[in-house]
Amino acid sequence: MLNIFISGASGKMGKALVRILSDSTECKVAGGTASKKNKSVGLDLGKVAGINPLGVYLVSNFSTLNDANVIIDFSSEHWAMKALEAAFNKDIPILLGTTGFNDKQLKEVKRIAKSIPVLLAPNTSLGVNLIKKIIISLGLELQNYQIEIEEIHHKDKLDSPSGTAKDLATTINFALDQTRVKYEDIKSKRVGDITGEHKIFLKDRYEEIEVIHKVTDRLVFARGAIKASCWLMEQEAGLYLMSDVYTSFSS
Repeated sequence: MLNIFISGASGKMGKALVRILSDSTECKVAGGTASKKNKSVGLDLGKVAGINPLGVYLVSNFSTLNDANVIIDFSSEHWAMKALEAAFNKDIPILLGTTGFNDKQLKEVKRIAKSIPVLLAPNTSLGVNLIKKIIISLGLELQNYQIEIEEIHHKDKLDSPSGTAKDLATTINFALDQTRVKYEDIKSKRVGDITGEHKIFLKDRYEEIEVIHKVTDRLVFARGAIKASCWLMEQEAGLYLMSDVYTSFSS
């Protein structure tokens, strides 16, 4: 039984993780945390997620990691760094689903990844990672097109552009071995309760190609994160990406 501790357990993704784990026979919720200011601190995680009580409560620190085997973090940049430190201190793997890290924070992520397995995962859905594989396989064939990226998320998402959009831009630039899509050129919108939508436009004088990925339920991210966490448990210390996870599964 894999015991998963959720950092950011009261957020949209945290609740989705709790709901899936409550029905799992292979994994369970070992605990969950949120900031001291969170009004749900002290409540049963099941109640927070809108399901039956689990006997596990939302806390405001990482002192209750107890028998946790891995941490999954979907919180904020600041709180994610606390989760990273806690994983380092307990010598357990951590999946960072949080996005928006600055250069200093990423440097710390890389430093700690020398000691424990760290998975940097701006998007844990299979669909987005399949799109990245397609981009890499196209390689230099993309050079004949004008390339643009658009992304839309819910109004509460703070980072802009999204981590996924940046990751797609990085993948495109890697495939072409040149900077064709700059982060500042990515078009971002924050509207309503849209879970996530990313579009890649390939244009030339005579035709246009659109690659669109829409998430209809954030449970897809939760399922992907749990699957990736199981994979991460088997890895040595190092910094990993979701492409490493899916490459392993397909090989």
